[in-house]
Amino acid sequence: MELLFPQKKFGARRIMVFVREHWLLPLLTLALLARFYNVTQPTVWYDEAFSALVSTYSPALIWYYSGQDVHPPLYYLLLHGWTVVFGNGVFAIRAMSVVAGVMSVALGQWLVSLIATRRATIWACLLLALLPIAVRYSQEVRMYALMGVWLMGATITLVYWVQDPSRQRYPVSYVVLMTAAFYTHYFAALCVFSHWLYVSLPSKHGRFLLRPAWWLANIAIVVCYLPWIPHLMGQLSHTGAVDWIPPPSFDTLPSVIWQFLTLDDGRTLPWPLFLGLPLMVALATLAVITRDNGPHKFHTLIALYTAAPLCTVFLISFKLPLFTTRYFVFAALGLPIILAIALDHLALRHRRLAVGCLIALVALEVAGLYNDYTQNNKLNNSTSVLNNRVATMVDDLNQHFIPGDQVVVYDLYWYLSVLYYNKTHTQPLLYTPPSSGGLAARPGINGAGTLFYQHPNTYYLDRLSDLDTKARRVWLLYGSEVKDYVPVPASWHAVSVSTLGNTQLRLYAVERDNDVTEKKLTEE
Repeated sequence: MELLFPQKKFGARRIMVFVREHWLLPLLTLALLARFYNVTQPTVWYDEAFSALVSTYSPALIWYYSGQDVHPPLYYLLLHGWTVVFGNGVFAIRAMSVVAGVMSVALGQWLVSLIATRRATIWACLLLALLPIAVRYSQEVRMYALMGVWLMGATITLVYWVQDPSRQRYPVSYVVLMTAAFYTHYFAALCVFSHWLYVSLPSKHGRFLLRPAWWLANIAIVVCYLPWIPHLMGQLSHTGAVDWIPPPSFDTLPSVIWQFLTLDDGRTLPWPLFLGLPLMVALATLAVITRDNGPHKFHTLIALYTAAPLCTVFLISFKLPLFTTRYFVFAALGLPIILAIALDHLALRHRRLAVGCLIALVALEVAGLYNDYTQNNKLNNSTSVLNNRVATMVDDLNQHFIPGDQVVVYDLYWYLSVLYYNKTHTQPLLYTPPSSGGLAARPGINGAGTLFYQHPNTYYLDRLSDLDTKARRVWLLYGSEVKDYVPVPASWHAVSVSTLGNTQLRLYAVERDNDVTEKKLTEE
C-alpha cells in the first residue's frame, strides 16, 4: 500500500502529527494571534510604503525598480500577486508577512522534531511563537519574515539530505528554496555560508562537502541567479544606499541578543546585567555544541545557522557597515531552538531549574511583545515610527479635501506614506527646494527616487510660489521635528495647524492677484 499510495501515506502522517501532538495546533494559534494582534495600528512607514507602492506595478516594472533599489525582487512580486487577491489595505498587505511568520514557527518545530526530543520541540515551538523579533517583522510589509521561511525550509531540506543522500528530491528542493531566498534578500548568502561550514565538519559518515551532489546543487543555485546578477552589480556600485547603518562597537553583539528577545538593545542596563543574558546564550550554545553526540551533528548546524551570520557581518561591518538587526530575523529563529535544546539537556538532571529558565525566557519575550505592541522599541528609527501619525493626518486630509486643493509633502520619508494613504484623487507633490548652493534637492534615480525620476514635474515641486496660480488651498505636511520652518509665500494665509507626534499638517488659503483686485474694486 505504501508503494501504491505514497502521497496518501505521507498526508496521513502529517494529519496524525496534529492529532498525536495535541500541543502543536494551540501553539501555532498562539503564534498567529501574537502576530495579528495590533497589526494595523502602526503607520505604514517609509520602507513599508515603498513595498506597497512597488507592488502596484507590473512584474516587469517591479523587476526594474527593484534593480534600482537595494533588495532583490521576489518579495515585491509575491506581494503584487497577494494584493491582486486580497487588496492593498493595511491589514491585507501586512497579513502576508503574518502568514510567513507563522509558517516559520511551523517549520522551526518541524526542524527541532527531526534533531531533538519531543520536549525540546514543544519548548522551541513556544519560544518561537512568542519570539519578539520574529513577531515584530511578521507585522511589517517587508521581506524579513518571508526570508525566514525559505532559509528554515532549506535547512530542513539539508537535514533530510544528510540523513539520506541518495534521495534526489532533497537537493532539488534545496536549490529551489535557496534560490528563492537569494531572490528575497542578499543575506541569504550568510545562511549558505553557515551550511558550507556545517558540511565541512568531520563526521562518522565523512564530510558531506566532498559529495558531488552538494557542489552541483550550489552550482545550480548560481545558474538560477544569473538573471539577477547584472542588477546586483549595479546595486553594489551605489553603496551609499546603506550609509545610514552605523559602524559596529564592542557592545553590538550583546545588544542584538537583547533585541532578539526583548526588542530593547539593553544598553541602558547595568553592564553586569547587559552582558549576563548574552553570556548565558553563549554558554547555552557552547553546551549544545559540546553535547552534540549525534552522528550528523545537527545541533551544531543550528548553532552555525544562528551565530555564523552575526559574527561574519559584525567583522565585515568594521570595513563596510552592514549590521542592522532586522537583516538577521532568519538567524534569530535559530536562537529559541538552541535555548530549547539546552534546556532539554538541563532538564535531564535539574528539571525544576530548566522549567524556571523557560519561564524566565517566556517572561522576557512577553516584555518584548509589549515593546512591540506599544512601539516602544529601538528598531527602524523607532522614535519616528512611534510618533509617525501620517495615517491619522492624511485621513483627516481625505475627509476635508476640496476639489482643487493641492497637497505638498516636505520630506521624502513622509512622502511615500502620504502616497499610500492618499484617497483625494489628486497627486501629492514632494517639496524639493534647491539647496543654499543652488543645487537640486530632488531624489536621484536610485532607491525610492526611481519611482518618480521619469516624470519629475508630476511629483516634484521646487518652489511653493508655483502653486499660487494653480490652487485655492494648499495642504502642507511635514515632520514637526524639522528644525527650519518652511517659509511660505506672502499670499498664503494659515487656516489651520494640526500636530500629532512628529507629524504636522498645515492648511493654507492662497490669495491670488485677481482676488486682491476684486477685493479692491469691491471696497471702492
